[in-house]
Amino acid sequence: MAFGRMHLACAVIAGCIATSALSAELHVYRNPDYGFSVDLPGDIKYETNHPPNPNHGFKIPVSADAFVWVDAGSSDDQTLAGAAKTEINVGWHGCTEVAREPAHLAAKPAEKIMLSCPVGYDPGFDPGFARRQRKRVLEIVALEAPPGLYNTVYTIGAAYPENNNVEQRKTTAVFDVVRRGFRFNE
Repeated sequence: MAFGRMHLACAVIAGCIATSALSAELHVYRNPDYGFSVDLPGDIKYETNHPPNPNHGFKIPVSADAFVWVDAGSSDDQTLAGAAKTEINVGWHGCTEVAREPAHLAAKPAEKIMLSCPVGYDPGFDPGFARRQRKRVLEIVALEAPPGLYNTVYTIGAAYPENNNVEQRKTTAVFDVVRRGFRFNE
């Protein structure tokens, strides 16, 4: 599928702004353990997970209060609906589901989930996550069984302040770039 690539220009004070660029230099995040890769513009900087999850994915800080992530992990769920429910109940147990709809991740069936997390909510991976304000979480969840692996949940997510339209636009622009660049290894 042909599409225009998004190029992110970052400035220390202004943050990241999405701009169109047809010839952006790309680099590829490869995850052979979970059978996926993500094509990213060369100027997007990401952080990989640390133990105990050293090769499950990565996080892209968009600002002090917003980020995008990609994660993969083993699942006992047998259906996509079950995997999406587990993601909400275990990963985001203190948040409220705002919307859910069918989606696709690299042409595979997925669920798109929107959550609202209250002030003070701590998801366990970032104690300051919602310290000062409500957060909105957007996730695309897919369940696949790649060659040589059991059922695996793949998640692309974004978190940003709920009532900040500028942060929302910047973060969802990065989210869209990551989603378009995501590929399952064949």
